[in-house]
Amino acid sequence: TLCWGTFKVTPLEVINTLLGNGTKLQNTAVLNIRLPRMLVGVFVAIALSTAGSILQTITKNDLADTGIIGINAGAAVAAVLFITYKTANYYSDLGSLSIFVLPFMAIVGAAISSFIMYVLSSKNGIRPKRLLLIGIGMNAAFNAFI
Repeated sequence: TLCWGTFKVTPLEVINTLLGNGTKLQNTAVLNIRLPRMLVGVFVAIALSTAGSILQTITKNDLADTGIIGINAGAAVAAVLFITYKTANYYSDLGSLSIFVLPFMAIVGAAISSFIMYVLSSKNGIRPKRLLLIGIGMNAAFNAFI
């Protein structure tokens, strides 16, 4: 990923740039643009795989994921509601900021659906089967709303 892009850099030039011997253009392309993006991608992948592992451990089900238990659908409902009510008019009060607010609203929707699922399944202690069944029901309800 450090080599490919609009500005081509060979692997040897990448190594030289990382060692401090690159040109100004190579430093900008590799150190300021490509390396930070690559590192963010690696950290996001680590976070997502950890979250998936935790979810599978809690539910004691190797096939459990956020799509099955309604978290994705909760995010989609929040995104659809935001698009419908806040950006229906192109010249809304948010204007071009709606592009940046939409992912935040999806995260809020996912958090709310996770909280609802936790509250509903925590009565008399959390049981993995109850958590899965409530999550599947919430997934169906949210998808019906969409």
